[in-house]
Amino acid sequence: MSRRSGSLAVLLPLVMAACAHGTLETSVRAGRWQDALAQFAADSTRRYSASTLREMAYLHAHPDSATWDPARAVSLLAAARGDRPARDAAQDRLERVLVRLQSEETRAAARHDTLLHQIAQTDSALTFLRMQRDSLAARVVDSEEARALLQRLVSRLESDLRDRESQLLLLRQELRQLKDIDLLPIRKPPSPK
Repeated sequence: MSRRSGSLAVLLPLVMAACAHGTLETSVRAGRWQDALAQFAADSTRRYSASTLREMAYLHAHPDSATWDPARAVSLLAAARGDRPARDAAQDRLERVLVRLQSEETRAAARHDTLLHQIAQTDSALTFLRMQRDSLAARVVDSEEARALLQRLVSRLESDLRDRESQLLLLRQELRQLKDIDLLPIRKPPSPK
């Protein structure tokens, strides 16, 4: 390998990294955050740069963007901080806010799951109550039909009872008339003279 090709081999990755860095920064400045994150993921040379890690963490820290991911932002900020004990105050506040947001999201997700479970239980109970209501409504209809049938039977029986009572009254009157006839003094037939 010649000296010239050796220096090209060293310079080529540096030039590519500088171009990629420029493209990454251009995407960030233009607000094309998803493009910037895709370029970051594809660029292994800049992935471990603390400034790039912070930039990518800030991209994940914007709640109104499609790249919103507080957990990823916290991990990138921690990676950017590395082993340095001294921290940037703004980065420290951002990290605390992101951790708080992450815990709130976890709490909200748990509440969401709880509410979904309660909705499913309530829906199941509602379905059961509707089935019971429909069953009772069918029984009421059956009861109404049975009641109407019984009412007709009672009416017929009352009519039959009135008929029998009037027949009985007539028969008693007839019997009384017969008794009255039987109780009349018997007259002797006139004797022949």
